[in-house]
Amino acid sequence: MLEELRRELERRGDADEATLQLRALIEDVINLCLSLGSFGKAGRAAVHVETPLAELVDASAEGAKLPQALRSRAQLCHLQDLYMELVSSNHAGDSLAAVALAYQDALEPESATALAAAAAELAEWRPVLHDLLAEQLIVDRWPAGASLKEFLEFAAGEPPPDCFPESLELRHALAVYRTLAAALAGGQ
Repeated sequence: MLEELRRELERRGDADEATLQLRALIEDVINLCLSLGSFGKAGRAAVHVETPLAELVDASAEGAKLPQALRSRAQLCHLQDLYMELVSSNHAGDSLAAVALAYQDALEPESATALAAAAAELAEWRPVLHDLLAEQLIVDRWPAGASLKEFLEFAAGEPPPDCFPESLELRHALAVYRTLAAALAGGQ
């Protein structure tokens, strides 16, 4: 099934966009299953691994159509393998294409300006942020509203400089990385 999906995505002219949309859809289904699973423990609902994936996807919703390779055979028990295949296929090009959508929110203009102004001082933190993105933020298990500064401190073992905006949250992680990269590239 995964090989068939891979071929189907490769045939499309918009494989990058299709992969990102499918990955977002699979993340939503995983989150739904986690929610239903917790209800199941309380006796209110149950999720069965044999449930067809198509039953949980509203095919009429915009952008929520399953590829043909998944419509008839994919079950909930296939979610992890499917998600990991989408992450490893990395159609979008760079190593940060696998960052979970929860950590890809845009920055407020004031935050982007503050980061760009402090880019030289924050340059040594860019690799720390890259590692956090590429290793920890590929699955949305961490709260998107958590302090990005605290996560960077934990990852590096020391706090980022005071010029790092306190208002930044994990949901901004990818935008912070890209803003720093652009500012540093522009300043060279």
